[in-house]
Amino acid sequence: MSNRNLDIDALRTFVHIADTMSFSRAAERVCLSQAAVSLKISRLERDLGRSLMQRRRGRLLGITEQGEALLPYARRILQLNDEACLTVAELGAGKTAA
Repeated sequence: MSNRNLDIDALRTFVHIADTMSFSRAAERVCLSQAAVSLKISRLERDLGRSLMQRRRGRLLGITEQGEALLPYARRILQLNDEACLTVAELGAGKTAA
């Protein structure tokens, strides 16, 4: 795999699904419809070329081996993303862009 970018929102959605084992509960957490959550995960799976979720008849059965491998990276990426956003916001508090 070369120079692929993972969608931060899709990773956040993936982590919520893994944590709740539910598309609908993850949808509530990220303030999206269940259909939008499914679409985000489908795109993430397409981008990675791997299935991340085990599904049967639209029901989530579990996380695949590839999904389990991605999960700690997703958590780290989200942590770094959130820290970077917070740091920049704190440094810029009270200042306006030139």
